[in-house]
Amino acid sequence: MGPVAIIFIGLVPAQLAGAGTYVKIKDSSSPRWGREWVAASAGGLATTLVASLIYLSLGLHKQLFPQMSWGASVFMGVCWGIYQGVLGRGRPFRRRPPTDFWPPPMEGG
Repeated sequence: MGPVAIIFIGLVPAQLAGAGTYVKIKDSSSPRWGREWVAASAGGLATTLVASLIYLSLGLHKQLFPQMSWGASVFMGVCWGIYQGVLGRGRPFRRRPPTDFWPPPMEGG
């Protein structure tokens, strides 16, 4: 199995775990835990943990370069965790319809 396949195999459950954590904490009844930055941080941490564990177990670091340390797998997990915490907060579970399409719809005239 190549490194690209391993990245996607680890990415999907990690993003779902991070989004699920974000949504669960964001919908919390406690006002202290329902803050945006707390939910985003927890979602990013969950993504990091899940992705890193999967990448380590599948040996992503060995697929990238045989002499590479396990830190490369953890680094890749941290990168996806930062993405989830900063940019992708709850995104896989978001149900809003897209508001802008390109090209714009043609108007009848």
